[in-house]
Amino acid sequence: MFSFLEKNKFLLLTLATLGFKFICFLLTKIIIRIFVALFFREKRFKWFNDGNQWAVITGATDGIGYEMSQQLAFKGYNLMLIGRNENKLEQTKLKILQNISICAQEKNKLNKNVKTMSSIQIRTMVFDFSTSIDYSSIEHFVQSNLHDIFILVNNVGTSLTIPQRFVEECPISHEEIIHVNIIAATKMMELILSSMINRKRGLVINVASLGAKHSCPLMSVYTASKAYVSTLSNCLAEEYRNDGLAIVALYPWRVSTKMTAYHKIDFSTPNPCDYVRSALSSIKHCGGTEITGYWSHSFIDSLFNMVSSFGGKQITIRWVKSIITKYRRRVIEMMQELNSFNLV
Repeated sequence: MFSFLEKNKFLLLTLATLGFKFICFLLTKIIIRIFVALFFREKRFKWFNDGNQWAVITGATDGIGYEMSQQLAFKGYNLMLIGRNENKLEQTKLKILQNISICAQEKNKLNKNVKTMSSIQIRTMVFDFSTSIDYSSIEHFVQSNLHDIFILVNNVGTSLTIPQRFVEECPISHEEIIHVNIIAATKMMELILSSMINRKRGLVINVASLGAKHSCPLMSVYTASKAYVSTLSNCLAEEYRNDGLAIVALYPWRVSTKMTAYHKIDFSTPNPCDYVRSALSSIKHCGGTEITGYWSHSFIDSLFNMVSSFGGKQITIRWVKSIITKYRRRVIEMMQELNSFNLV
C-alpha cells in the first residue's frame, strides 16, 4: 500500500488538486447564486396579453422559428412572420391556424389564452435578410399594421453548410452570415424596442448559440456572429433593465433542425417543439436573462465551463473542434449519399 502511494505520489497529488479545484468551483457557483438571489433579484416577467398584442418572429418558417411562432400563437399572441419564401410563409400561416383550431376543438380550450382560428391574426412579410440592407419596408409595415408589439424573436440565422476552415471556399459567404446573424438582429431591435420602452413592457428573444460562449473552430464566423448577439443582448438588458423589458439571449447547443442537418434526436438534441416549450418556460424575470433553454444543454454548458476552469479554455476549444469535425464528416457522408441517390 505504502509502496503504491510512494510510486504514484505525483498522480495522487494531481487528482487531489483537481478534486480540490472541483469542490472550490462548485462552492463558488453556489455562493454566487445565493448572493445574486438575495441582492440582485429582478422583477418577475409577466406574459402580458389582452388579445391585442403582437409577436414578431424572423426566420419563422422552419425549426425553432416555426415552433416559436406556433407556441406563441397558443399563448394567444397575434403573429407577424418574416421570411424570404412567400409560399413557405403562407403554408406556415395556414398550418398554425389549423393547429390552433384543432386544439381548440379537441380540448375545448388548450388554455385560457387560446383564440379561435377566426380571431387570431397572422400576417406575413417577405424579406431576405441575407441581401437586403434597407429595412424601411419592415419599419413601414410595423408602424402601419402592428400597434402593440409585445414580443420580438430574432431567430433568423445562417451558417456554413459544411463546417470548414476560415479561408476555404464555401457557398455561403462570410458577408451573408454577418448580414443575417448580426445586422438583422440589430436592425430589428432598432425598429421595435422604442415602442416596447414607451409601453414599459416587452420581451426580446435573441437566438444565439452555445458556440457564442465556447468558441467553435471550423465555424468561426458563425460563432463570432452569435457572440455579438450575446454581447448586444447583455448590454441592452442592462441599459433597459428598469423599463419593464426582458431581453433574453438563448444559447441552444444542438436542436434537430435544417441547420444541424436534422441531427438524430437524443438526450442532447431535442426536437424544436420540446426545445421551444422548455425555453419559453425558462423565461421568468425582466432584465437580462441568459438561458440555454433545455436541461441537457445546461449540463453541456456547465461541463464546458468546468473543463475550461480546470484545464484552460484551449482544452474546451479542442474538444468542441473534435465534436464539429465528427459533425462535418457526417454532413459530407449525407451529401454523398444524396448525390448518389440522385444519380440513380
